[in-house]
Amino acid sequence: MRYDFGSDNTAGMAPSAVEGLVRANAGYARSYGSDEVTARAADQIRQRLDADAEIRFVFSGTAANAIALSMLAFPFEAVLAHNAAHVCTDETGAPGFFGQGVGLIGLPGFSGRIDPLALKAQLAEPEVGHRQPPAALSLTQATEYGAVYTEEELRHLIEPVKARGYGVHMDGARLANAVAAGFDLKDIPRLGVDVLVFGGAKAGANCVEALVLFDKSLARRLDNR
Repeated sequence: MRYDFGSDNTAGMAPSAVEGLVRANAGYARSYGSDEVTARAADQIRQRLDADAEIRFVFSGTAANAIALSMLAFPFEAVLAHNAAHVCTDETGAPGFFGQGVGLIGLPGFSGRIDPLALKAQLAEPEVGHRQPPAALSLTQATEYGAVYTEEELRHLIEPVKARGYGVHMDGARLANAVAAGFDLKDIPRLGVDVLVFGGAKAGANCVEALVLFDKSLARRLDNR
């Protein structure tokens, strides 16, 4: 048997996901996310996170990340992220496009995890009228290098950002890998994450990511977006 690690999208769907898709395809259902299958899937995500959150489903991680960041920063603001994060290196400007000009500020750190000292230094930068000030932090769990933040590491990054009133986004395209490594999903809402992208495509599903809004006030115009 050959295993291809060239990309986490090289494998096909998980058999259980295929079977579930076939079952859901039978008969008729209400459209645009108002069906029972969608409601049941959203409830299962809420149960796993042990949180009351608004949930919407989209087709790709890029769409989920771009929409999420567009809700956390204005066009004249920026998002702090690791310089190797997917939003910075692999989404072809989608966050800026959907955010109508939202910028990205790349930060260093080993194995895709943001260095807390680098974040602290960036937060200490004075705001001037000639560059986009940060308004949100984007974290990736697990990172593009396969590293997993501990709860304590995430807290040290999130607390100083929340203290400034900034939003927090978590790219969970590989969240299932982090959970397999021992990360507790229930830590995410407790840490103060505002929007989570709950990944499905890289966990054996077919073209599906969930946008999980712990800050339910952000959901008001989400469907219009």
